[in-house]
Amino acid sequence: MIQHPLVKLLLTLTAGVIALLGLYGLYGDLSAKPVLLISAAFHAIFPVAAWFTLTLAQGRLRQGPAITLLCVAGATGVGSVFAYLAGGRPAGFITGHWPTMLGVAIAGLTATLAAADVLLRAPKQTLPRLAVGLALSLPLLALLALLWRGSISRALAGVSDALVFGAYIILLLVLIALASAAGHQIIRAFQIGVAAFKGDPAPPPAPPQSQASGSPPANQQAMIAPAPATTPAAGV
Repeated sequence: MIQHPLVKLLLTLTAGVIALLGLYGLYGDLSAKPVLLISAAFHAIFPVAAWFTLTLAQGRLRQGPAITLLCVAGATGVGSVFAYLAGGRPAGFITGHWPTMLGVAIAGLTATLAAADVLLRAPKQTLPRLAVGLALSLPLLALLALLWRGSISRALAGVSDALVFGAYIILLLVLIALASAAGHQIIRAFQIGVAAFKGDPAPPPAPPQSQASGSPPANQQAMIAPAPATTPAAGV
């Protein structure tokens, strides 16, 4: 179950926003002429996602909280985008449609809360690894941005082909090393959080069949068993 009180509070607020956003979308879809049934079907998922979010916040859903939140994030984010497109609206103006952008933002927040719930189970072990992984990701993203903008190719203009080939090989090895190191630290942080999860306590062991039926245990039966009858000796 969700263990951190701050995460519980944020989940409660998020559940309310998801439910209101779904009801707002349903009202607009059903009042349109003609009725936008496909868009309404996507918005109808929102109250269900809000119910699961509120159930997690209240502690009634005790197993798999992080994966449940990821499902809520997917339903909210993907549902918002598909509901927008199903309404026949132009895809190029999606960033100007505030309900869709709010749904995508809520999806990002919910996914972040899922990650926070896992990492805060053992913060002394998970947060340093996460910080190292994010720090290693910064030069990786910077190099990828330079490649995307063509800055590296322009810097190597006029250099012989052999040197350009060697430079790109070295750059590729650096990118692989950074991605591997950053990914290892981030994945390891989440593995520690998953291992620290405390779900419901194990149920007490069932009593032995003899105790369940009301009869005494076998060792007590042996103690109270009647002694075997003896045959009197001949001639007595």
